[in-house]
Formats: sequence, structure tokens, C-alpha cells
Amino acid sequence: MNVSKTRLCGKILKKLMDHKGGWLFHKPVDPVLYGIPDYFDVIRNPMDLGTVKKKLSDKQYFMASEFAADVRLTFANAMKYNPPGNHVHAVAEQLNRIFDSEWRSSIRKWNVRNPVQEQKPMKATKPQAAMKLKSSITEGLVTCSNSMAKEPSINSISSKERKVNVHLELLSPSKALRIAMLKSRFAGTIVKAQQNALLDHGKEVDMAKLQLEKERLEKRQQEEKARIEAQVKAAEAAAQLKVEEEIRTKREKERKAARLALHMMKKTVDIDNSDFLRDLENLCQKWQLNPPSKLIVDFVHGIELPEGLGSPLEALGLFIKKDFEEEVELEMEDSVSTSLNADVKERSAALNSIPLSKL
Repeated sequence: MNVSKTRLCGKILKKLMDHKGGWLFHKPVDPVLYGIPDYFDVIRNPMDLGTVKKKLSDKQYFMASEFAADVRLTFANAMKYNPPGNHVHAVAEQLNRIFDSEWRSSIRKWNVRNPVQEQKPMKATKPQAAMKLKSSITEGLVTCSNSMAKEPSINSISSKERKVNVHLELLSPSKALRIAMLKSRFAGTIVKAQQNALLDHGKEVDMAKLQLEKERLEKRQQEEKARIEAQVKAAEAAAQLKVEEEIRTKREKERKAARLALHMMKKTVDIDNSDFLRDLENLCQKWQLNPPSKLIVDFVHGIELPEGLGSPLEALGLFIKKDFEEEVELEMEDSVSTSLNADVKERSAALNSIPLSKL
């Protein structure tokens, strides 16, 4: 792409970036920053105006159509990911219309500046010169027909390289990074192969041009590697964010289920307790309607049952038996009688041992 086209493309790009909504497209989309972990799942070929500006300044565009394709891809990605009615979608649509208008105007200017030149008629030549010219043209045609299929050129290799770069964008970030690293490592080998191919066909090699081609190739591969590394890091961060979000959602569901189970358990216990108290109250009512028999009254030591008992168990006739107090009283009576008998025996024995003379 010549200087005039580059300058005109830069003018159009500046107008887009200076637009009030152009700041949205100045940098690549960061899924982690904006909280959109599925961005690279939807957008396979990300692009932004900042990247387009860098490629334009580094003279990576060979044709103006490549520049236009990247600009349109930037806005197409924004309209694809953001639904209609979204602010970003509306701004992308507006900028895309502005670009189409400017681009059509630029194409008309280029067509006016570069009209198709008419071929000038050839002057008549002498018969001998015409015969020599005819023979040389015939030989040239034969040589070209034999070497057209085999002769590689830098331009053809560059076009193949652009196709490979497009293919890299369609691959996964990890595979594309591996291919870019291999190409960067063997950039010198590729240039040497081009040089040897040109030498085999008897062409003079422009070493300065080959050196520039090598530097350009190495620079492009380094940029491609850096771009793919950034995409890999962004994809990994987005995947990590997605996993953390899934874990957090799973924990919230488990906690909610545990709280619900605990609430149901508490509700069941309350229901069971209420049923028990209701049954106990029914039994108390039956006890009051049917007073206890004489046998039960004698069993509880003749205690008169009051009309309103404090405990539901006492209302059912369940009392604590006072056997412990009776056993203690019996033991005390036995011990007192035993000690009295022992004292009487000791005194009688002492009286029997005293002699009668002393009495």
C-alpha cells in the first residue's frame, strides 16, 4: 500500500477514534475487566482500532482492502456480541456507517487519481529487427511457461503468509501460539529458502531486499506471538473466572438446600410436639371425665386429687411413689430397738457379776 493510501487510511481511522463513542474500541476487549468470560467463545477473531492503528503504522497492510476488513471486523464483533438496543451495539453501528461513507469517498478519489492508461501504438520497425524481436519473444514465452509453476517470489510467499495468519486466527489460542513460536524460530530458515529458490532459477538476489524481508518477517512473527499470548492469558483468566463463578453458584445452592432442609426439620419437630401435647390434653380431659377408682386412690396413699392439677402427668394419675421415706423410717426404728436391747443385756450381766456379800 503506497504512502497516499496509508495517509488516507490513517485519516479515516483518526476520525473514527476521535468520535465520542470511539473510545470503546481503542483497546482490545478484556473479558476479566468487563466480567464477560464467554467473550472468546462468541468472538473467534477479536479486533480493535488500536490494533488497526499499530498495524497501519508498522506497514503491515499490503492492500487497502485489508485495512477496511479489520475496521469492519471490529464493529462486526461489537454488534455480534452485544444485542440490538445495547449502547455498544448502537455506537458500533453508527461508526460502521461513518466508515462505509468515508471508504466509498476514498475509493472514488483513488479511481480519479489513477485512471487506466491507454496503450500507445508501437512504432513500425525494420524487418530484421522485427524478426529478432519475434524470436526473442518466442524464447521468452517458452522459458516463462517452463518456470512459472516452479518460480517462487517474495510477493507470492507474502500472500501465502497472510493466508496462514488468517488460518491461525481460526485455531484455538494454544495451537496458534505454538505455530507462531515455530514460525518465529525458523524465520531465518524461511528467508534462506527463498534466497536459494531464487538462485536456483538464475535470478539475481537483492540482499538488501532479502534482509528487509527477513526483519519484517521476524517482526511480524514476534507481534503475532505477543498478540496470541495475550489472547491465551485472557482466555485462561476468563476460564478461571467462569470456574470460580460456577463453584460459588454451587456453594450457594448447597447452602440454600441445607437451610431449607433445616427449616423443614424444625417445622416437622414443631408439628410432632404439637401433636404430642394435643394427645396429652385429650387424655387429661378423659381423666377428668372418668375419676380414678378407689384402688388407685389407696395406691397413692389416700391423697385427695384436687380439681385442677398443675402437671398433665398428675392429671393422668402419674405420681412419684414415696417408698424411700418409709424405708428410712423402718431402718431408724430397727436401729433404736437394737441399741436398747444391747444396753439391757450389758446391765444385767454387770449385776450378775457382783458378789452377794457386797450387796
